[in-house]
Amino acid sequence: MEHLEGRKDAPTLFPDLQNPLKIRMPVFEGPLDLLLHLIRKKEVSIEEVQLSELTSSYLVYLELMQSVNLDIAGEFLEIAATLILIKSRHLLPRPVDETELVEEEDPEEILRLRLLEYQRYKDVSFKIGSRDLLGRDIFTRPESEELIYDEKEQDPQFEEVSVIAL
Repeated sequence: MEHLEGRKDAPTLFPDLQNPLKIRMPVFEGPLDLLLHLIRKKEVSIEEVQLSELTSSYLVYLELMQSVNLDIAGEFLEIAATLILIKSRHLLPRPVDETELVEEEDPEEILRLRLLEYQRYKDVSFKIGSRDLLGRDIFTRPESEELIYDEKEQDPQFEEVSVIAL
């Protein structure tokens, strides 16, 4: 890991409370999930991304953090594994006959769906975070017309239930 410290082109990860997995590389600077999206859209070439340096920099980043959030570390490892799979499929020669391939789930499609799901969670967390501080942790069920009870229309009918029946 010391071999990366003196290099200017080595990717660096820097902490950010909103998105702790931001990276800086010669070909890209920003959040890791955006890098995955750009690779999938073929706006950034997977061949230009040095995964070994990215992983080494992340390990240095983990050493700097005293209390590691295992969810973030697990998310990084899963994303890194997906990147490695995409890159290896890109670099390996393809069979001459495409019908010989056993159709598997496309990792790029899975990644795209996961990024969309991640974006939905990010949007919801932003909405929750932007709520007023007072009452922020109170979540109520939205009222529907079926659940509204008008006391004037009818009295509720309760059955007699014994303690033993409960």
